[in-house]
Amino acid sequence: MTKKLLARPGAIERIRSLLAHPELALVLPFATSADEVELAVRLGIPLYGADPALDWLGTKSGSRRVFADEGVSHARGFAVASERDVLDALRELDSNTAVHKLDRGVGGLGNALVDERRAIALDDLAGALELEDTEASTGGYLAALADQGGIVEERIEGTDFRSPSVQLRLSPSGQVEILSPTIRCSAGLTARRTSGAASRPTLNTRRRSRSKRSRSVGGWPARG
Repeated sequence: MTKKLLARPGAIERIRSLLAHPELALVLPFATSADEVELAVRLGIPLYGADPALDWLGTKSGSRRVFADEGVSHARGFAVASERDVLDALRELDSNTAVHKLDRGVGGLGNALVDERRAIALDDLAGALELEDTEASTGGYLAALADQGGIVEERIEGTDFRSPSVQLRLSPSGQVEILSPTIRCSAGLTARRTSGAASRPTLNTRRRSRSKRSRSVGGWPARG
C-alpha cells in the first residue's frame, strides 16, 4: 500500500489536503520501513514507529543478542546463516533434539525440530527436520534459511510452558512504558512436555521479574 501511494503524488497531495490539523496528525503503520519514512516526509507529519534501522531487533538472532546483553535467561543456542552453520551448531549443543527458527518466522511457522544425531551422522540437514508448518516444504524452508538466517537452540523440556509477551511503548527520549504484559501457553512441535512436577514463583514475583526484564530489554536501543 505504501509503495502504491509513493508512486501516486496526486494521492499524497489529496491526503495532505484532507488533514484539518496537520500538527495533530501522524502516520501509524503496522510496521516501519524506508517507504513509511518517505511517506511521512512527503506528508509533512511525524511517523509513529520504530526506526527501520532497528528492524533487526525483531529477528530471532537480534533478540538473542539483546537478551545476552541484558542478562535475560534464554536457551543455549547460536545464530546461523547456512546449513553448514546449523550442523556446526548442533555439534556444539550436543543433545538429542534441537529447535531451528527462521530469523523472521512468526507464529511458530518458521520453526522446525532437528534430530541432532541424524543430522550429524548424515552431515545433512534436510533429512533431519520436522517442520512446524505442515504446508511448507523442506526445500523451501532451507531456501528461507539461506535468505534470512536464523538460530539453533536447545529444546527445552519440562511439564509446564509459558510464553511471556510484553508490549512496550518507547519514546524518542528513551522512556519505556509497559502497555500490556501477557502470558500464553506454548504448544506445537517445539514445545515438549515431560512427566514430573515443576515449582513456580508466585504470581506477583513473576510479574515483578517480567516487568524488570521488559524495561531492561526495552531500554536497549537507547543504550546500544
